[in-house]
Amino acid sequence: MPITKDVLKQEIDHIQDHYIDALYMVIKAFEYPPVHNVSPHLPTADLEWDGFLDKFSGSCTDAPLQRGKQGAYEVREPLL
Repeated sequence: MPITKDVLKQEIDHIQDHYIDALYMVIKAFEYPPVHNVSPHLPTADLEWDGFLDKFSGSCTDAPLQRGKQGAYEVREPLL
């Protein structure tokens, strides 16, 4: 059976609500010609990076993603 727009529309009805934002961004990525306006779903100054990751991490919602300590740089020989 070929996949048509009608088949996709029917499948969208079965998507869990917390995936709607991600699905919308995927659909917009394939839109032609590309839309150059700012999506309301992108991170803004009010939604910091950690909050953005927490919102879209999906399977990691029970253990929020955090950036660990960076440590020291490895000492290397100078480039000539």
